[in-house]
Amino acid sequence: HSGDSALLLVSAPTRVVTEFISEVGAVNPLVQMIVGQPGMAARLIAEHADDGNGRCSGCPVGGQRGHHSWPCTLRLAAEEAEKREQARTR
Repeated sequence: HSGDSALLLVSAPTRVVTEFISEVGAVNPLVQMIVGQPGMAARLIAEHADDGNGRCSGCPVGGQRGHHSWPCTLRLAAEEAEKREQARTR
């Protein structure tokens, strides 16, 4: 898959679910929720950016130092939602 490198940066269970959803063509509920909120995809994409070190600037990790790997699950869902929004308006 072309998105395999991005999927390696998320947890194994998330990767399995994301791959399944992609293969069956189903819409991720998170993507559906983002699509249903005007402007949310753009906001999430802006907030969940690469900090320059391969980490998500919008996803702090509890009391630990650093952030989640980028792109995070929210960024990937927001990008998918944005694609669906653009396809719908064409």
